[in-house]
Amino acid sequence: MAAVTQTLLATFGSKYVLPQSGVTMNNGIMWFDPTPGGPNSLAPGKRCLTNYTPVLAQTGDGRRLAVGASGGRRILPAVTQMLSFVMDYGMDLDAVIHQPRIDASEGAVVIGDVRLPMQVQDELRARLRGSARAEPADEVRLPERRSAYVWD
Repeated sequence: MAAVTQTLLATFGSKYVLPQSGVTMNNGIMWFDPTPGGPNSLAPGKRCLTNYTPVLAQTGDGRRLAVGASGGRRILPAVTQMLSFVMDYGMDLDAVIHQPRIDASEGAVVIGDVRLPMQVQDELRARLRGSARAEPADEVRLPERRSAYVWD
């Protein structure tokens, strides 16, 4: 069993391919903050913010699962929610993969799959600084490339 997260970060990563192996290098340095002195600032020996979370887990009844994801900053919330759906709600992986999710990795903006039940959407609106309405987002990519709502 294996769980893998593969990312080059930006499209085609650094756009540099190692001549001997043919492996495309990523551009992970972009995750560093160029401002000195911050918690994610570029400095010798530091590791930057990362978002890969391959998981191997076993449920209370002995079922095992491997979960990984792609999607930049959305990897951590996606994997965490998928793991919760299995561990806390007993869902099977096929149902989990197709379950609508919520993403709050953008800071003050919360993105929700339009397949979320209206009651959940209403509760999110109410909790997020009293935002009165949700508007469809342009180019937000969530499961199955469906539209999403953005609340800020």
